[in-house]
Amino acid sequence: MRVIHVDNSPERSSVTARTLDAGITAYNAALDTRQEPLDFEVLTFDEYDALRTPINPDPALFFVTVSESELSHKNHDGQVVACRSLETARTIAAQNSKGKVFLIAVAAANELTGIDAVVAGLNGVAGIIDERGLILKEVVESTVHHVPNSRRRKSLMLVGELGSRITAMKEMLSDWEIDADSEPTLDLACWRAAIALAQLKRLEPIITVPQPTSYSSLANALNLNESATAFRLNSNDLRRVLSTLGRRWLGEGHDPPERLNLPRYARRSGFPRHRPVIIGLDHLKTDRQILSAFQNLEIKAVANLAGMNHWLVYLPASMRRQGRLSCR
Repeated sequence: MRVIHVDNSPERSSVTARTLDAGITAYNAALDTRQEPLDFEVLTFDEYDALRTPINPDPALFFVTVSESELSHKNHDGQVVACRSLETARTIAAQNSKGKVFLIAVAAANELTGIDAVVAGLNGVAGIIDERGLILKEVVESTVHHVPNSRRRKSLMLVGELGSRITAMKEMLSDWEIDADSEPTLDLACWRAAIALAQLKRLEPIITVPQPTSYSSLANALNLNESATAFRLNSNDLRRVLSTLGRRWLGEGHDPPERLNLPRYARRSGFPRHRPVIIGLDHLKTDRQILSAFQNLEIKAVANLAGMNHWLVYLPASMRRQGRLSCR
């Protein structure tokens, strides 16, 4: 089986490539003579894009390094698009039906959130591996045998800390559901506002109004950031949403100026700094699909792989990118 590492570096001498090469060498050394060894090669993003035909029909393992500090950005047309590594991983998954695509999370570049991981699964990725785990033959073996798709569900394999972040997000949503003081009809709006808040450094008050830190004023301030967050809601509903998030994150007796730090609390709660992108969906549908994914996913901690945390996240088959499950 071919193992293809897609990276910015044109050489096999990059730290990530050397680590993966060592893990594959250890895996191959443990095989008996009847088992097929893995054949390792490295392509740059440009080299993969230049391929005239996809690497189908042969089965292959693809490892795509995620090294960008910004996981999404606005293109020249003003559209929010995924960074090159995530877009490449999605393209590879779409072009190679017999292959499996794993993201390599480079801790020095960024910290993927649980939301980022689930979005990767919705975009066709089979798993996400912490870079330091690549050197372990047990991790390489697990990627070889991982089955990402079945009739009933999609399985996302995680090696590292991402599983705990997904678990924390799912537990937070469970707390939201039993919040007796909240309005269930605002659940999606709270989720969308939290995603928007996390993209800002802080909320800048409108100092010309009598109460700049009131929720009404902050709702207007957040709406003024629509060009940065791709989010807007009518002021009355957004006032109620921010009040709900403020009570949940800041507590009942907080000082009103602390509300300016709601973006920091959103990131602390696991919402990503950069807007998540599901290829082919607009922002509203993307937010709804991610929330629905968290409401419907199951996550299971598996026996550790040589000391590395190992998780499987199960999504219903209909939760793939073309899925139609709606959030509650």
